[in-house]
Amino acid sequence: MPVYSTLKGIASKTLDIPAVTDDKYSALSDNVHDLLQIFGEYLHNDGQCSTCSYLNGSQLIKWEHLNLPIVSELYESSSHTSNQAFKIISVSKKFKEATLALAAIARHIHDYLTAATLQQLQKWYVLPSCWLGEQFMKTFEKVILLLKSTNDVDYLLAVLMLTAAIERALGDLYVSMSGSTERPRLLHDLLTSPQLMKLFKPAAITCFYLLMGSPQGLNIRNLAWHGFIQPKEIPVNCLTLLMVLTASLKEALQDQTIVIEHLPLVDLQQLKVDYGFPTVTANDCLLIKKLFQFSTIVPRSRVQIWISSVDHFVSERYLSCLTLLLPQLEHSLRILFAVMNQCPNRILTAENTTLYTTLTEILTAKLSTGAINCLRQELSDNYLILLMDLLMYPEGPRLRDRISHADIAPESLTKDIAETALIAVTLLCQQYCALLDVNETCVENFITVRDSYESKHHPYSLMREEIKTILAHITSNDNLILAAGNIDLSSMNETEQINICNLIHNRKVSLNRLCHNIQFYIDKDKSILRKLIIRLRNQIELHLKSLPSSLFRSRQEQQIFGLLRSITAQSQSIVNNTLQAGSVMLALWEARQMRSRKRNNFQKFCQNLPIIWCYICVILLYVSLEWKQLNALGSRFEKLCAQLKTILCICENTVTSTSYKKNQWDKALHTLSKIIQQFES
Repeated sequence: MPVYSTLKGIASKTLDIPAVTDDKYSALSDNVHDLLQIFGEYLHNDGQCSTCSYLNGSQLIKWEHLNLPIVSELYESSSHTSNQAFKIISVSKKFKEATLALAAIARHIHDYLTAATLQQLQKWYVLPSCWLGEQFMKTFEKVILLLKSTNDVDYLLAVLMLTAAIERALGDLYVSMSGSTERPRLLHDLLTSPQLMKLFKPAAITCFYLLMGSPQGLNIRNLAWHGFIQPKEIPVNCLTLLMVLTASLKEALQDQTIVIEHLPLVDLQQLKVDYGFPTVTANDCLLIKKLFQFSTIVPRSRVQIWISSVDHFVSERYLSCLTLLLPQLEHSLRILFAVMNQCPNRILTAENTTLYTTLTEILTAKLSTGAINCLRQELSDNYLILLMDLLMYPEGPRLRDRISHADIAPESLTKDIAETALIAVTLLCQQYCALLDVNETCVENFITVRDSYESKHHPYSLMREEIKTILAHITSNDNLILAAGNIDLSSMNETEQINICNLIHNRKVSLNRLCHNIQFYIDKDKSILRKLIIRLRNQIELHLKSLPSSLFRSRQEQQIFGLLRSITAQSQSIVNNTLQAGSVMLALWEARQMRSRKRNNFQKFCQNLPIIWCYICVILLYVSLEWKQLNALGSRFEKLCAQLKTILCICENTVTSTSYKKNQWDKALHTLSKIIQQFES
């Protein structure tokens, strides 16, 4: 368990995990370690080769010379299913023989290419990698540069970059062949899909399956991206083989005429989010490196990976920075997760017989046993929300997931996003560092922002902004209401105005009574509605300031919130449709291009617009009230679900009526009035 201490007023802790402080620490199980050794033990056994029987005159793989079984022969016939990779009972004798054969192939190819210059490797392999697509040809060039490096960390970076690019390109190929817009989620399923099995020569599929696809194989992609493997544990000949196989894969196509359509990459700049943290300076990076060196959450054998990631950040290679850093963050969180929940040491290691413990399990509310995840007690809610924002929430950047699947356009990964991720990692390391004797002002600034951090990407935060946007549109378009110029705003007496305004502000008044009175004033005198809308808006904004925590909501709460957000989205569509129609009519009005009948219709539209706005505000008031009460669902769940679905259906019908092509405003008003009936019931 953590031991607490203090560093210049900043609370810090130390983790007493002997294995982590050992320079020989490994996160690989014995089985996985032995499998890697099969590849590693062949390295340099015979020295450099002057020829290689596995390569043709273009230095690409002779696929017909690879005497490897097809994938279906690698497992016992009764034990393998494509969707149950980890329920495989046993591998066949051919699996073991194929692994040994592939290791021998890797040895020959690596020894042959050891004497090749950088220029030769680029000449031989860059152009054939064109099947990856333009973006990943650039990645492939970087991998060749890293392969010739003498820095072990560069080998790890090369494996991370190349495996991500391969998976992405194969996914694009799958989409091109299948016509689907979705790729299989697991690389195992992608490689064994009928589309790719039919497209490539069997030997090509077997090679990639043994290296990257099978949990019982080398599984180098998952070992690297989930933070298990260290640079010194990567057989360099395996990386060489992967590079040559990738460049040779186009020649393994059964149909050389196929056109690969590469799906667009995610543009992170579209998020346009300010996370609120200060800029990381060059001096801050020096401190961060020292934190990484002394933090007990960083395994001693991995410090150089962490430091190299900062070097990439300083050099403005933000994608390389996070490619190295995020798998290491996952592994350190896995260590903390195991300690806090007193889990067996097995979850710290990569096994080839069971699922890994990944961020999905580490950052969940409960363990698989149903017990509470004690990681929340150890790390503040604000910090966990920051991690969820960066790594997990569907509408956030999902950095680890998207970078590992090569889904991000590299140029869109700006300094702002990279430094927020770097700060998040720094904050974790700071909590477990009590030996640093330097000025840590920047860390104090990071902590200040963390302690008041609110989610930018949780659906709660996004819906709050969506509601504010709707209210802003409603209250900033008086020009439409006043355009007709003949609306009487003074017919309601002062006492009636005071009564309705007091009614809105009385928190003890039920929503059904409020709706009853609003409907009364809609029928009696529309002139009060503009003031009523402002009062409703203020009340909604008040509710939005006291919402439940966004962290770890129950499934029922998530279901209710999903319906509330759908209702909000439909309300936004109603407002957008109304404004679009109104702006077109207003332009014609101001240009005096309306005939008499259209002028009358426009005046009627303007007079009815406050009613539409009022109905929308009532809907949003209801949404904010139910949202605020999510913690107290109790036995209301089934009834509330039914009511929300009815309201959602009404909103959807109103969207149709208010579309610019239909312009059915009387029908829209009649449909929306049913909302009030729902609240009055």
